[in-house]
Amino acid sequence: MNSDFRFTAATLRTQRSGFHRWLVQILIAAFAVAGNSVLAAPDSNALVVQVVGFKNDSGHAIAKLFIRGDDVLKKGREEVSGAIRNGQSTLTFPAVPPGEYAVVVFHDANDNGTIEHNFIGFPKDALGFSNGFAVSITTGLPNFEKLRFTHGSSLQTIAIKVQ
Repeated sequence: MNSDFRFTAATLRTQRSGFHRWLVQILIAAFAVAGNSVLAAPDSNALVVQVVGFKNDSGHAIAKLFIRGDDVLKKGREEVSGAIRNGQSTLTFPAVPPGEYAVVVFHDANDNGTIEHNFIGFPKDALGFSNGFAVSITTGLPNFEKLRFTHGSSLQTIAIKVQ
């Protein structure tokens, strides 16, 4: 009887050891798969917006994405926000299909999510536009055509300066 108990205990240790080895292998494989997805490059068709020109790091940078037919003075189709560090921010729109787009960026210093205007209607928040557009007497107000750029099927980075 005593020898049967030792045999059974040894068998259980061997089975338990095999189970642990199997469990460890499964966990290693799972972490390898998860690690690859975490370490993978950004979406291959993402649109990255590098923004410079912020006067301070308060609040957040907000970028609005527009398509043809949209009023670029209104709410965008998509919005992303990000922190401002040393007067700069990097904002990413993931998985943007190829096509024509426009981007408006503003400094949301008070974190209320909207562009502030003065009593005349001029924006009080710093603004920046795609396609190198800057508001002036000669350029007039922004519209989709003035801000338009083409996004292809690969990762693209555009630069915008807020003023």
